[in-house]
Amino acid sequence: MQVSFCKLLGTALAAFVASVTYARADEPVPMIRVTCVPEISLFQLETFGLYNIPKIPKGLEASNGLYTLEDFVATAPVSCRIKSGDLRIDVLQYHSPAPRGECGGEELASLAIKLNGREIDRVDDTHGGCPWNDFKFYGHKITATQYQLTHCRSDFDTFDLTLFAAGSAVVETSCKKILFPAR
Repeated sequence: MQVSFCKLLGTALAAFVASVTYARADEPVPMIRVTCVPEISLFQLETFGLYNIPKIPKGLEASNGLYTLEDFVATAPVSCRIKSGDLRIDVLQYHSPAPRGECGGEELASLAIKLNGREIDRVDDTHGGCPWNDFKFYGHKITATQYQLTHCRSDFDTFDLTLFAAGSAVVETSCKKILFPAR
């Protein structure tokens, strides 16, 4: 009787272990939204992060100007004609997620912002999250009009802003304004 019980228990345990769904870590997805409206001389680029989203269909990216960082890098350079000239975003460096190494799992890029071929600003790290920046995550908002470019960077303790509890959270934001030459 004892052998049958052990056999039954072993079979039941094996079935239980086989049926267990293992928890998975959240999957961060760095995102970039690009808006270009030449008719009103407006360009915007925004970086942010989301967790656990489905793959975005290619047509949806192009129609909304919404990209995963990986797809944005593959699409770059991105250009927009504003009244001050041709604005162009080039990818200077791209760090794809890796299983190991310093900052291995983080995906980030550095970007150059050029007006008429001359670099006027730079995004050194699109999304953050690494030891060299105290594990802070970044959100960039860049707006160019006919007169100026404004670049604001906010530093967050969490990758996805939707994870904040109800209410508000204090974040550090710094902005700079770059005036365009008169035309």
